[in-house]
Amino acid sequence: MRKSPTGPEPENPEIPPLNRVKKFFGQEHLPQPPFVGQTPLPASLVLPVTVTVRELAAMLHRKAFVVLKVLVDADVFANPSAPLDFQTASMVCRHFGVAATCAEEL
Repeated sequence: MRKSPTGPEPENPEIPPLNRVKKFFGQEHLPQPPFVGQTPLPASLVLPVTVTVRELAAMLHRKAFVVLKVLVDADVFANPSAPLDFQTASMVCRHFGVAATCAEEL
């Protein structure tokens, strides 16, 4: 339970505490809802073997800092022009609920 200045807040069983949400590597995650005016996410992506953070953000119709935030949460520190391998890029796609396939597998 979080503390507030007015006293403890009642727990809502529908919203899990942040420390219990598992996000990465095939575990359960909560897809982020689109904001008003935000382009919806694609259903699936075909990714090259290496892709930069900026290119991946453009494919996901998100800003680069949103993708960087997901990477930092997974202890991957990068900048917008940093190359990502397919495994890391597909982990970011899974976080957003998007299926990713490698271009070399096709």
